[in-house]
Amino acid sequence: MSTNVTQTNTPVPTTGEPEQTRRFTLAALTAALDALTVAPTQSELDALLRRLELDPEELRPHLGFKPNTYTRHRIFRSELCEMLVLCWLPGHRTAIHDHNGSYGAIRICEGAMEEEIFAMNEAGEVVSAETHARAAGEVTGTDVPDIHRIGNADGNVERMITIHVYAPPLRVINTYQLGSAEVGECWPDDPANPANG
Repeated sequence: MSTNVTQTNTPVPTTGEPEQTRRFTLAALTAALDALTVAPTQSELDALLRRLELDPEELRPHLGFKPNTYTRHRIFRSELCEMLVLCWLPGHRTAIHDHNGSYGAIRICEGAMEEEIFAMNEAGEVVSAETHARAAGEVTGTDVPDIHRIGNADGNVERMITIHVYAPPLRVINTYQLGSAEVGECWPDDPANPANG
């Protein structure tokens, strides 16, 4: 189940403010992730994305949209974590999936995100549990072993841009079908994956 939904409407602090309230540009966030010596916790990832003071110009080199699927653009990856920008047109969504041992945080930068949460029934079949609408500026977290599907809902007319940070980096994710106990696999870095921008 998603955790730590927060709104990012706090003003930018002055330079004399404590570290935990300091705001990050995308470049500074990348540098902070690169400086990590131990894997960040889910709550630390959530806090970092809440403190992101995003300049749309910083995102521009990482944007790219495809007509038939969302796209993934990696900004940073280390052995401890990775950060991606995902670009979505109306109707684009992920498969039902978990993160196979990784946890993460998602910041909605533009547009509105629909997040569907799933559970397993007694027969081990995937069933719908709840749905959330997430607005631009919100941060939501994915814990282990969350099963969810996110996307830019069919009824939306605007594109959506999200930033995702995962720890450890995604290597293989488990995929599911509604009403089934069958578990598949997806390799996010596979060059044949149409979502790779």
